[in-house]
Amino acid sequence: MRGKSLKRSYLIYSAVVLLIALIIVFSILRFGYPSHYFSFLPVIPVFFYIYGLFFIVLYDKAWRSDVKKDLFVIYFGHTVARFLLFIFACVGVMLLGGIHRTDIVLAGIAFYFFIILFETSFFFSKERREKLINSKKINKNE
Repeated sequence: MRGKSLKRSYLIYSAVVLLIALIIVFSILRFGYPSHYFSFLPVIPVFFYIYGLFFIVLYDKAWRSDVKKDLFVIYFGHTVARFLLFIFACVGVMLLGGIHRTDIVLAGIAFYFFIILFETSFFFSKERREKLINSKKINKNE
């Protein structure tokens, strides 16, 4: 799985996972805890999707180059960078004040774990599939 198909499948699956996560978090906040719902909840998954867009471009460039052995390091570095960026965003929200500071941070943590679980399973399955293709156990078109 290379090039446009890797990017396309990552972006499609990422959008689906974030949409499902948004529906789950929205339902919990809106119907379970209506006083904790905040109006810019959809901004959080958009943040993670845009960051994922930048990441998949970098990952694809590394995939095409000679640094395939460092893909785990790139993935781990991306995960740490996303976490640090998320922490900076949380600190910014906390400094701005407002009534829903804790709710925003907790919703962000929920989205963070959804996307980390998705990316881990996505890249693990892609690497496993690539190893099977390289060992000629399956066809590339399957």
